[in-house]
Amino acid sequence: MALGDRAQAGTPAIDQLTSRKTLYRAWQRVWENGGCRGADGVTVGRFRDRLEWELDSIQDSLIRQCYRPVPLLRFEVSKRDGAGPRHLSVPSVRDRVVQSAVYLVAGERFEEEMEDSSFAYRKGRSVRDAVAAIRDLRDRGYRWVLDADIVACFDRIDHGLLFDRLHRLGLDPFVERLFHLWIESEVYDGRSVRTLTRGIPQGSVVSPMLANLYLDQLDEDLAAAGAGRRALRGRPGAAVRERGGRCRGPRAER
Repeated sequence: MALGDRAQAGTPAIDQLTSRKTLYRAWQRVWENGGCRGADGVTVGRFRDRLEWELDSIQDSLIRQCYRPVPLLRFEVSKRDGAGPRHLSVPSVRDRVVQSAVYLVAGERFEEEMEDSSFAYRKGRSVRDAVAAIRDLRDRGYRWVLDADIVACFDRIDHGLLFDRLHRLGLDPFVERLFHLWIESEVYDGRSVRTLTRGIPQGSVVSPMLANLYLDQLDEDLAAAGAGRRALRGRPGAAVRERGGRCRGPRAER
């Protein structure tokens, strides 16, 4: 679907975002995923110990539209393939709850934009589904595969282009402002605080959906590139193209 087709329809309501039901569901997602503390030092366990107070505080800041995230905590972790370290930038537990609430409210709108060729970070889709799609293409006569990757995809996302695609979703203006705050996050690395001017943080709840939105244009362009080609996308940044085709896919702690 072309962005902007539903600019005035189906926008997430602030009352849904700020409802206790949504905030409890968001907290449950954070609790189940676990993860480390953020820059404020509050662990998941400590947040749970004062859950009602924390949710009251979040609810009040969202209703008054004065919510501000704390800086992300940035640290290195080793890559599974041993290819060197990568950086994670982790929101505070409080901010993960707010991001999860926005995911629950706005996630469907993002899904509406995604192509069938996109498999990463999507509910009900998995690596197995991507493999099954590749097998189907093979059985239909496709033989050549081009395996491609975008180097440091998350780190190189252009904020201006992402803001444009985000705006054209037609989200509630306050929800859109929340995404802006998270995209232009402050990051604390243990020594200093800086503001992101490019890229989105690996470690944030909303980063996968933002990466998918950003790469959706690539999916559309590849789909329109010519007859006899199919593309599947696995991870943001990774594309497996059959005779010119595509594939996508990735995921956290307590």
